[in-house]
Amino acid sequence: MGPTSIDELPRRLTQWPIWLLGRLHHEGKKAIGVVLADLDMTMPQYAVLACIAEFEPLSQQQVCERLAIDRADMVGFVDHLERDLGAVDRTRDDADRRRYILTTTPKGRKLLVRADDRAARASAAYLSVLTLDEIKTMSSLATRVLAAHSE
Repeated sequence: MGPTSIDELPRRLTQWPIWLLGRLHHEGKKAIGVVLADLDMTMPQYAVLACIAEFEPLSQQQVCERLAIDRADMVGFVDHLERDLGAVDRTRDDADRRRYILTTTPKGRKLLVRADDRAARASAAYLSVLTLDEIKTMSSLATRVLAAHSE
């Protein structure tokens, strides 16, 4: 079953930009998820790997906080990235043996480049009804609202 026509959605909901953005996120995330599946990765796992690669070394808790991911879900994501894909290393923190520190492996950095390329192509295809300037404006506005409401 494909996405529902915008005309089939309740006007009571489509009048709210936040609801529309949530729906856009849901559908866009599915489009990216399809191309990441070929890499044996989900969108949340891709987000975790991207976060670790950009800000490493990080504790699992720090990744949870940056990406607003539940700690219980994080364990499964990291398990897959470490054990099945060899994309991250998870080591005990010498300063606090209860914490794990995450870093990317060379294999993980190569995987991330491939995932970035697939995500970019899927995003471009999904947003192809917009001009490049419109996409930049949409990103700028979303970033501004998120920045205004961040801690």
